[in-house]
Amino acid sequence: MMSKTLPASDGSRFGLIEAGEGPPLVLFHGVGLCAEAWEPQIAAFAADRRVLAVDLPGHGRSDVLPGAPMLPDYVRWAAGVIGALGVVPTAVAG
Repeated sequence: MMSKTLPASDGSRFGLIEAGEGPPLVLFHGVGLCAEAWEPQIAAFAADRRVLAVDLPGHGRSDVLPGAPMLPDYVRWAAGVIGALGVVPTAVAG
């Protein structure tokens, strides 16, 4: 497992944990948690997938979204992160 902080397309930064090889699987944790919450699942899925557990905005090593973000802002952010990771198409869980 490798922990990283990467730039998003909007100039902000996001944290993630990456492990394994194979078809990509992006994991988004719940509110108030961080990517490390997925560690047991990362270990299991990494046996046959490239697992990318991402810190949501304002959590872990990810920057906070500006202003007063609403659900569509988080959806745009998630799509931008997936694009920045270059894992299109991908499976997503969260």
